[in-house]
Amino acid sequence: MQYADWQRRGGEIRNPAKWGTIMSRKGTHQMALRLEISDSVASGLQLPASEVESRLRTELAVGLYAQGILSFGKARELAEMSQYEFGDLIGDRGIPRHYTEADLEADLAYARG
Repeated sequence: MQYADWQRRGGEIRNPAKWGTIMSRKGTHQMALRLEISDSVASGLQLPASEVESRLRTELAVGLYAQGILSFGKARELAEMSQYEFGDLIGDRGIPRHYTEADLEADLAYARG
């Protein structure tokens, strides 16, 4: 698909395998991903309907953070949680923080002023 065709279609490119929809604007850093879940899987979720989106966002964020795919900040953003809420959640699940010596040095330097 040409860029002009993509723009005319509202900037939406559908994956033929129906894994999701990726929307992106050429020349910017904006990107959104919509994940489609089959009806059979969605109906198998043992969650109240009002909690489904939030829980799936949280579980995806935790899983991607634990695997080192998302940073702490981006994972907590995906989970729509404060840094304290997300830190408590991963701590409760026994997932170690990805905190390097360089991070410690930067924090100490900042604290010293």
